[in-house]
Amino acid sequence: MNTPKATYAKKILLSLFALLLLNILLIPSTSNAATLRVKLNGKTTYYKKTQSTVRYQNKTVTKSSRKGLTINGTRMVPYKDVFQKGLKVKTSYNASKKRLTFSRDGVKVTLTVGKKNAYVNGKKYRLTSAPVKVNYVRKKTSGILVPAKFLCKHLGFQYSAKGSIITLTKQFHYSYLDKDTKTTVYSDYLTFNDKSIKLSSMPVLKISGSMYVPAEEVLSNTLGLKYTYDETNQTLEVQNTATEKKLKLTLNADSMSVNDESVSLSKPMYVVTRKDNKGEVLCIPAKQVLTALGYSYKWEKKKTLLSVHDLIYFSWSADSKKATD
Repeated sequence: MNTPKATYAKKILLSLFALLLLNILLIPSTSNAATLRVKLNGKTTYYKKTQSTVRYQNKTVTKSSRKGLTINGTRMVPYKDVFQKGLKVKTSYNASKKRLTFSRDGVKVTLTVGKKNAYVNGKKYRLTSAPVKVNYVRKKTSGILVPAKFLCKHLGFQYSAKGSIITLTKQFHYSYLDKDTKTTVYSDYLTFNDKSIKLSSMPVLKISGSMYVPAEEVLSNTLGLKYTYDETNQTLEVQNTATEKKLKLTLNADSMSVNDESVSLSKPMYVVTRKDNKGEVLCIPAKQVLTALGYSYKWEKKKTLLSVHDLIYFSWSADSKKATD
């Protein structure tokens, strides 16, 4: 049975609980939106918006003491931490003129601290927010912040932002059939019989939904196959004596011959030009050509890695496993 004293005590407890809950809800967040004391354009202010962390190739490239800020709706990031050190873009800064220069793959971007005019290979653009020098007062550090999305667009990096995280991905620029294009799906390495091989002429790259590899570097230099390319007729002949497979491909053709029998190609052989050094490389659709020659093919999407094995290697691996079982 509830007595008047017990009822009064319950009311007091409920009131205290409600007050405690209200205080918890009203406590300001100390996350990325926490107040930050900064000095912008010579004036000290309290920044309360998102503090951006930049990630590139699965690594954080911004420092905890010098994160990116949002100014006039534009995500601004420290150029040294992100572009110079993180993305390895060639940069220079002229202190007397307050001029920043970024260069990559034949593209030159020029910005000036405090100015909204930007230049890309001489062409003028107007920025929403000008580069600015920022002093992080409590952290006792400073840096020049630049518009992240604008620079990424022109320097060949894919940009995405969600919440406080900016994610940047390197793009490979190339052209084929007179079409300029770019992809984030590429790799400078492949593995052959579990051995890592670095490619120098052209990376493994995705073209129109299919993975391509440099023909001579993979078929001749890596796999050791008989390889002949006739530039006059634009035909490639390659032979795997171990599997008794002989292929003949013609540039840009939608079919190839396997042991003199015509086989349809879902994707043709192309000459691909890389934009960074203008090198022209003959490239083949990896899966269809390699499997036709008697190799196993595996594209590991998460690792961005192409793995190739020959039948002899598989047989040896199986025999070795039986011997140790």
